Amino acid sequence: LEEGSTVSPQAFLDTMISARGYSTARFETLHTAYYNMPTPLQQASYDVYLIEVVKKGGMETLRSLMKSGISPNPCNKFGESLLHTVCRLGNVDALRVMLECGTSLQVSDDYGRTPLHDACWAVKPALTVVDVILSHDPNLLYLEDSRGALPLSYIRREHWCAWIPYFRARKDMYWPDLSGHGMPPREQSPPALFMERPFSAPLPDPANALTCELAKLVASRQMLPGEAQFLKYSMMEEEGSYRSDTESEEFEGSDDDESGSDSELDSDEFDDEDEDGSYYSLEEDEMADILSTLTARAVPSKEDKTATGQQKYLFSHTSTPRNDTVPLLKVCVRGL
Repeated sequence: LEEGSTVSPQAFLDTMISARGYSTARFETLHTAYYNMPTPLQQASYDVYLIEVVKKGGMETLRSLMKSGISPNPCNKFGESLLHTVCRLGNVDALRVMLECGTSLQVSDDYGRTPLHDACWAVKPALTVVDVILSHDPNLLYLEDSRGALPLSYIRREHWCAWIPYFRARKDMYWPDLSGHGMPPREQSPPALFMERPFSAPLPDPANALTCELAKLVASRQMLPGEAQFLKYSMMEEEGSYRSDTESEEFEGSDDDESGSDSELDSDEFDDEDEDGSYYSLEEDEMADILSTLTARAVPSKEDKTATGQQKYLFSHTSTPRNDTVPLLKVCVRGL
């Protein structure tokens, strides 16, 4: 085929790779494992601030955010993601930063659009972005969106002449000749993700994942990444200390029960007063005296709905982690 505006990139590619022994079978994205339900952390990590960072070229800021414990694949509930936006903008630097931080390219939104669909939709030919995508997964070329459109169908007609020489120059890189010197194309098994069911391969959270509440604060610029990690581990230490103390008390209590089994539990004689539960009751003034002697202990709260706003106030004027994290904690009285 000759280069020219009358030949679509898709027609050129189909002819070229089929002659080299490759299948051109199409698959519906929404019927494959490329399509998965966004995780809670993915949704919590998505905010317009991230898009602003990309548009302003803040690559170090983006890298810091991506490594902070938010999801490396932030998206909304429809699967529309930061990655899709980066590819549509043709921002190869941002794409490389995201991949460095663990972002997966094998994703789709609710319309079946992959990152390659958006890269092909760029205002100017984003061939460097396409190169990065194809180097990770050239199979994305044959995934259809919900309307039956392949990624190359998104290319603007005025850009066709740029894409045909692009594919011709990379035919040996992505599609080495399998035709066997004139032999018919060999049968090929579809890629594994094409054959697996949708929702079967959800993206894992990063090893240093923040809670969804903290991820929202970081992604919206209400908390610095370092502050969020500091607070996360402070809460984990407090919770671990509380659980350890609680388990220790329960163990001591079980020892006391066992030591008294011969003298009390083996006896068939109980006072009527014990049976009605009055043995465990205390007068109100006695209860007040006991409570006044107990030490309040702070443990992490998962129910504190005001924590987000208060924490924004605490951290908005400092980049140094603070110890006054009481707004994210609740006081529990133990000992009875």
